[in-house]
Amino acid sequence: MPDPSEDSKARATRIYISTGVARRLTLGGFWPLLFLRFVSDLELEPIQLVLLGTAMELTILAAEIPTGVVADVYSRKWSTVISFLMIGPAIVFTAIVEPFAAIVVAQIVVGIGFTFESGAETAWITDEIGSAAETEPVLLRRARLQLIAGVLGVAVFGALGALTTLTTSLVVAGVLYTAWGVYLAVVMPETAFVRSDQAGWAEFTQTLKAGARECRHIPWLPPS
Repeated sequence: MPDPSEDSKARATRIYISTGVARRLTLGGFWPLLFLRFVSDLELEPIQLVLLGTAMELTILAAEIPTGVVADVYSRKWSTVISFLMIGPAIVFTAIVEPFAAIVVAQIVVGIGFTFESGAETAWITDEIGSAAETEPVLLRRARLQLIAGVLGVAVFGALGALTTLTTSLVVAGVLYTAWGVYLAVVMPETAFVRSDQAGWAEFTQTLKAGARECRHIPWLPPS
């Protein structure tokens, strides 16, 4: 496989950093406003908030390995794109629905979307740049900019919510998130990814079997 050119490395780096900033900007504004809507507009009970968080965490736990296989076996670019195209509409859906069951479904979709992105972007940029050593400073630069973007997201979408409504601000966040996924589908290159047709699913099966063996042999903790 030929080494990537400096131009292709620079292009991939710009896309990787801008994508991280876009994600943190929108989600930085989304989460505080979402919980504000849950409490002030929908008046959800504490147990309902706990159930929402539990549903998302269980979804992430269950979907992490299968969606990781998709990224490793088929495409890291498209795994990232799918993440945006799942989370964005789910944000809009969460902003406009009121039945608790519908909100739970939206949170499950968001959880699955997160697992599609988990690790896929980092693996993608490492492939495109060509080495982990060259990728490390890019990761650090993106992390610094994401800290700033998270704060700006709270300020920007909070101000928008104050000037309009919580629902409007959340819908705008979801639309922007979806639009970024469409943008990535068009501009995100994938020139260095080597697909493996079987290894990923074989590793998935082996991991499940190993986990089942551990669960059978490790004794339960005694009650305190």
